[in-house]
Amino acid sequence: MTALRLAIALCSISLTSCALFAPNDLRLKSVEVAYLGRANFNPEEADEVNSGSAEGQNAIEVLKVSFYSSKNLFELRRTMGFNIGAQAASCQPIRGKSLEIPVGYVYWKGRSVNLKREGLVELAGTQDVTYSVYMPVGREASIAARVREPEFDLQREPFDMCLAVHGGNMLGMGFTSNVLQIPQDQISSAFRKKLPGGKDRRFNGYFSVGTAIASPPAREQ
Repeated sequence: MTALRLAIALCSISLTSCALFAPNDLRLKSVEVAYLGRANFNPEEADEVNSGSAEGQNAIEVLKVSFYSSKNLFELRRTMGFNIGAQAASCQPIRGKSLEIPVGYVYWKGRSVNLKREGLVELAGTQDVTYSVYMPVGREASIAARVREPEFDLQREPFDMCLAVHGGNMLGMGFTSNVLQIPQDQISSAFRKKLPGGKDRRFNGYFSVGTAIASPPAREQ
């Protein structure tokens, strides 16, 4: 029995988190302000547009966080059937509680890693792969269902964020990566460098369709 088959068998028996498959080497690459177009909306494809273009004037302003990992998430999706997403939260309590930030899918070159076979050939043998996630730069306080979502504005009041990649399948197996810290000074720097555009700063539509956030990732000590 190969190591992969043995690992799958053990995970299937325990139906618990499969740490063997988890990417444990997430490292921050960059933090920047980006703009996502509204035309042909598809949450599995991040449609970045130029903020100076006609479409960019009505684009969605978001925070784009890119990170390195040696793990081929497309291969992980293919072999284990994981639905892969990300979750983020404030590393420290904000106004007395942990603040969860909607994230959703993980992208490679603008394509969700959940798309079948996309990127498998190109990533074969690659040591460091760059992945990206997108998150809203702000949210107005609202009451949805019975859960009150607190307000935040990363441009006015940035804070340290902690992010983790996670996944699960229908057999009950799952994984969570190491926690990636996004320092507030890098978030502030991203807004100082941003170009005009993206008038709708609090639109959450890109982030309500992807993988649901479970519990916020714990901060690494």
